[in-house]
Amino acid sequence: MEKLVRKAAGRIARRQGLTGEQEAGVAYGLLAFTQMLVSLVLAALFGLLTGTLASCLTVCLGVGALRKFTGGAHARTMGGCIAVSLLTMAVMALLSEYLLVRFLPPAALCGVSLAAYFPAFLLVWKRAPVASEKKPIRSADKIRRLRRGALVLLTVCLLFTIALTAASVPGIRPPLLFLRIASALALAVLWQSLTLTRTVCRLFHNA
Repeated sequence: MEKLVRKAAGRIARRQGLTGEQEAGVAYGLLAFTQMLVSLVLAALFGLLTGTLASCLTVCLGVGALRKFTGGAHARTMGGCIAVSLLTMAVMALLSEYLLVRFLPPAALCGVSLAAYFPAFLLVWKRAPVASEKKPIRSADKIRRLRRGALVLLTVCLLFTIALTAASVPGIRPPLLFLRIASALALAVLWQSLTLTRTVCRLFHNA
């Protein structure tokens, strides 16, 4: 699949008369889009099969949105990246649905979900953005803009999590769905922030 995407990028570059560096940028964008699309489809399929659709889509979209600003760990191949992404998404969705939501009372679940944001803010502030070898970030201004965007998005996610957990009270439908989305979003934020660490980056690189 990666070869097909790169061939498509080459054809686009030739038609548009782009330079080699511009072609590399097109290829990177197409690869990122294809990876996100495939991951989203696989997440939906896994969610339908396991009854965790809301959690799977929340994790997939949450990680993808934050990753646009923070960057993070990269596998050497598209297949490796998709496999690792699907594995972590499945673990977080199942953890949210069948452990956190099922066994924790709403107040405790709210506390656990909100606690996940503390290390996320800290890691994003200290480490973001983490560039890939294929697309380094050299501009100090761009680094500041990406970090600021990541912190704003984290704040939005935090407020959304608070709103969902606050709305999950008796008499409001469907409270269980709100809790599933809130806990899955918190796990997605925590995981994406961990991909900024050197340890996780090394693990991804071996995938």
